[in-house]
Amino acid sequence: FYSNKSTNVKSEVQASLYSTFSYDFDVFNFYIAPGINFSSKSDIFFEAGLSRSIDLTKNLNIEPSIQMNATTRNFYSSYFSNRRGKRNNVTGIITSAEVKDASKMAIMNYEISIPLEYTKGNLSFGFTPVYSIAQNPTVVIKTTNNTATSVVSSVEMNESIKNIFYWSANLAFTIH
Repeated sequence: FYSNKSTNVKSEVQASLYSTFSYDFDVFNFYIAPGINFSSKSDIFFEAGLSRSIDLTKNLNIEPSIQMNATTRNFYSSYFSNRRGKRNNVTGIITSAEVKDASKMAIMNYEISIPLEYTKGNLSFGFTPVYSIAQNPTVVIKTTNNTATSVVSSVEMNESIKNIFYWSANLAFTIH
């Protein structure tokens, strides 16, 4: 749940529905995960990847993987329309923004990761480093409307994207 004042880009997504299909080819695992994000205009997303589970010891496992993520960007366009658009009642200037080709499916990134999991009895610890290779920067169309002078101007801006390294960790306790 997000506040209507939230600046989180995902705040426009009201719910999601997805499924994962996978097949183990012995040498590697293949998976796909199609889904839909519900918002004022729904988005379709798609993940696909390859991985290989390797037991280093009885308790330690790694699973190197590569993944591709693609989506439409209607949620991002809604974010700009609903949360970034502004009206200044003093100057009469209205600023709005929308994402160009928001309904077009595009590859967003490729991810390379090597999840590590250590399990001892009912306790598991996981650590996942990820390198994300950004693709297809978003083009935002910013429109300014001066109601006092009736002048409307638009400019297209390319989003600045870059590759990023991040990690996540988890701790789990399993009851049998």
